Amino acid sequence: MNMTDHIRSNTNLCHKTIILISFLSFSTIRSQQLIVLDIAPLNITDEYILILSDHFREIISTKLDKQIMPVETIREVLSQDKVNNRWCAEKWCAKEIGKLISEEEVIVSSIWKDQNIYRIKGSLVNINSDTVTNWHEFNFAGEDSSLFNEVEYMAYKIFNKSSPPEIQNKHDFINERSLALQGITEKNTRLKATLLSTAVPGLGQYYLKKKVVGGVWLSAQLILGSLALREYIIWRNSYKNFYEFEDLYLTSTDVSDIENYRNAMITTYDLAKSSIIQRQQYTNIISGLWLLNIFHAYVISPSTEKILEDISIKFSHKQTTNEFQLRLILALN
Repeated sequence: MNMTDHIRSNTNLCHKTIILISFLSFSTIRSQQLIVLDIAPLNITDEYILILSDHFREIISTKLDKQIMPVETIREVLSQDKVNNRWCAEKWCAKEIGKLISEEEVIVSSIWKDQNIYRIKGSLVNINSDTVTNWHEFNFAGEDSSLFNEVEYMAYKIFNKSSPPEIQNKHDFINERSLALQGITEKNTRLKATLLSTAVPGLGQYYLKKKVVGGVWLSAQLILGSLALREYIIWRNSYKNFYEFEDLYLTSTDVSDIENYRNAMITTYDLAKSSIIQRQQYTNIISGLWLLNIFHAYVISPSTEKILEDISIKFSHKQTTNEFQLRLILALN
């Protein structure tokens, strides 16, 4: 073999090596691509669900730095088998599409509008291990505009990533507002306040942030309770003294002492009887006020409208605080 043939042979070998490396690199890159199917809609318009699907992919690719397969490629491959990826929302469907496209991981998701409730669900399915690696599900009552935030929140949860503070705050706001809109917050608040006032007078009012009113209820019960206790102590001492005087009355032989013991017995008996009546009156008042305190806690529990107003104030204040902290950090830097 002459020098020219040797060089030509080495050149061909080098070209083949480069082609092989390129092929392996391409295969490796391609195998790492993630299939993110369109969100499956139910009672959601096609136009809006496509916007949400594009937003979902954008969050995964840009903010979570995941390499995803272009949706046009997915649709082109699936169209050959007459498969519509927009109606795939379950594990079995993800497996079939993953096998058709020959990729390892597939994300399927769905949004179902059930009257006033939105039901969001998403899963990351591993085709090779035939398992759902991670999943997220959230139901809320609210508006269509909240879906943008919840789709982004779902992307972070599917990959076990902490969502940014603004996304987390919006999610918390949507969640609390949803519970209020469904009447759950009002029901739970009313029940808890009633139970607390049943256990301790005024505690339900204190829970409802009516601290002065709660203090009045508790103070009234303590005062009346102390008066009832005082009457009980008087009755107990009078009862004891009555029998002591009775023993002395029965054993005494002196006429004057007998008369004194008899009068003392009558006095202690009247005192014991009077204390019983007083204690019963105080007990009745305590019981009545206790029931009235329970009813009061039930009545003053906030309505759904008031709860929604408080939630808006709470989260607007929280947002203002976060913005102030951010500006302060930037100023210090």
